[in-house]
Amino acid sequence: MKYWWLFCIFWGVWQPCIAQYDYAWKKAKRDMKGHIVVHYYDNYPFVSTIANHKIEGIEYDLMLAFVKFVNENLQVELSCEFRRANTFQESYNRVKGSPRKNDFGICSFSITEQREREVLFSPPYMADYELLITSKNIPSFSDKNECNQALANIKGLFVEGSTFQENMTALRSVIPQLKTEISPSNQDIRKRVEEEDNLFAYVELPAYLLDMKKGTKITRQKFYKVGRKGYGVILPKQSDWIEPMQAFFASKNYPNIIQDILKKHFGNDVNETIQKIIRDSTNSDLGKEILLLNKEKELQSAELSKKEIQLKQQTFQRNVLFLGVLALGLLVSFVFYNYIAKQRSNRLLAEANKRWQDLNREKDQLLNIVAHDLRSPVNRIKGLMEIMKITNDWGEEQMQYCRMIDKAIQDSHQLIDDLLVIGRAEYEGESLPTAPVELQPYLQALIEHFLPQATAKNIQLHLIAPQEPIILPTDEDTLSRILGNLLSNAIKFSPTDKNVTLRLEGQARQVRLSIEDEGQGFTIEDKAKVFQKFQKLTARPTAGESSTGLGLSIAKILTEKLGGHISLESEWQKGSTFTLSFPTFAVSL
Repeated sequence: MKYWWLFCIFWGVWQPCIAQYDYAWKKAKRDMKGHIVVHYYDNYPFVSTIANHKIEGIEYDLMLAFVKFVNENLQVELSCEFRRANTFQESYNRVKGSPRKNDFGICSFSITEQREREVLFSPPYMADYELLITSKNIPSFSDKNECNQALANIKGLFVEGSTFQENMTALRSVIPQLKTEISPSNQDIRKRVEEEDNLFAYVELPAYLLDMKKGTKITRQKFYKVGRKGYGVILPKQSDWIEPMQAFFASKNYPNIIQDILKKHFGNDVNETIQKIIRDSTNSDLGKEILLLNKEKELQSAELSKKEIQLKQQTFQRNVLFLGVLALGLLVSFVFYNYIAKQRSNRLLAEANKRWQDLNREKDQLLNIVAHDLRSPVNRIKGLMEIMKITNDWGEEQMQYCRMIDKAIQDSHQLIDDLLVIGRAEYEGESLPTAPVELQPYLQALIEHFLPQATAKNIQLHLIAPQEPIILPTDEDTLSRILGNLLSNAIKFSPTDKNVTLRLEGQARQVRLSIEDEGQGFTIEDKAKVFQKFQKLTARPTAGESSTGLGLSIAKILTEKLGGHISLESEWQKGSTFTLSFPTFAVSL
């Protein structure tokens, strides 16, 4: 520990040297890897921070181009870090007093003799030409004495440590009573000169022309213009990074690089004017003034044209807005009228629908009444017919007529019966009583009931059912009517020597009853209207049997009354399958 103080002295002396060495260009070349830090302060259009901490500007792009040059041409993997200073003077002092060799500074630093004694400069990337501007309430003077008197009565703004401060000091030697004020940045100066009265300041030529292009309202004075060597990037006095910087400026691609950067930020028109004004140092003040006046006139004309275009656009937009409002009003009126018309149409439709329902109900009631009243005369005709057959000794021909009359009476009874059934089924207030029905014996009895009708056409009736008893809570009479209509139709519309199968399936929550036949089937058109009342379908009874056109509609209505569902699967000339599904639990006895 007694030698610790010697180590501290050694470290204090050699640490700056080691730090400088660690970041030197010499080491970066050897390691083929390096890092630089660029200090800057906002000064549009040279370098400035915009939204989301993004940096842009001429000198920012110049440094990125330098990093790319070192990477690609000098084969050194170079990274770059940008650090924003709080003031212009701070950005300069960070580089001026830095012990590291890898610090750079950018902020439109003018090359002056004083600064060249304090820091290293890259070659100038653009000439330095500064103009005197005043608030818009101050006229442009044609006489220097008149200009001096005006400047003595207003206030000058400058950034501390900048060449604008040097310009103000030079002016004070001519105008001793000159009043000045320090401003934080060049942007602040230009903003205040534009917005306030009785102020003056210096501004860089590029910034002035860009402000004019934007339509900024300031006055340029033709006196006290200042020209210097140019703007450059600064480095610490001991830095060896000046070597790759000079190589970059001397490279064959550099002229194209800097021109592309200037065109990007100035545009071709402003860039060409700047180049004409600062290209030849031998240009007289008069020549430069003429160039400036011509450019100002051009920019003002462009601004007037821009405003005229904007005015036309605003007029066009107002007209479009007026037409849009008018169209919107018409659209709203149309929508409102359409809404009223639709409401009226819906009301009329509802009224017409109610009238149709009333008429349909009246029609159904009338059919029920007619059907009910027809039953008595038909029964009387049947009774008289029976008496006539007993009391008369008729021949075969007369008996044939009697059989035809009996068939007509039977068909009339069937039609009357169907009309009464469908009338009762469509009465919404009627409820059907239910009771448990064991389906296997019930269906067997149903099959036996239809055996004579099937035997007459040599049609085989089959019942396929599981052995376990299945119970369905239902109305037995209604279910008999449904299955009777379906079985009767299957026999009626099947040719001789065919099969009709009644199939029972019991599932966890459903009972399915299917009636399958090998008859004529249904066409696609028939299937669309098969359950409608009084429909004449393509298939015809195969033995001259009669059909009222109500059987399937009765089956559908009654099935739904029992809480079930009826469906049809069929193809023309390939038979049919009607399936009844009733939601229930399959119950075993």
